[in-house]
Amino acid sequence: MENIMISNNISKVSEYDDAIFYKVVCDCMCDGHDQALHLEYDKKFKILTLNLYNNVCYPDWVGGNWFKKVWRRITASFKLLFTGEMELTGEFIFNGEPAIRDYIKALQSGIKKLKENEKK
Repeated sequence: MENIMISNNISKVSEYDDAIFYKVVCDCMCDGHDQALHLEYDKKFKILTLNLYNNVCYPDWVGGNWFKKVWRRITASFKLLFTGEMELTGEFIFNGEPAIRDYIKALQSGIKKLKENEKK
């Protein structure tokens, strides 16, 4: 299935009887901020799930020179290695109400389709 544009920022990537996959582009236009939305219906448990996938990055954008930024990354890496914890940040920009409504519309259309297939 080819990508079907739902709006300027949202495209349907693939569709099955029990799942629909969307790609949503952040309005900042950085590829690293794109989201993947996976709407899935689990027939066994009869539940609808929404999974959001996006890249996150270590928040080293705060001030400091190059060495300080690298040192913060090194210490964060050790914290992840020894404690299993790490602070991450992610952002996604919706530029205006129409973009938010399109996002909601995509989710609602996915839910409607999955409910129709549930009845079959």
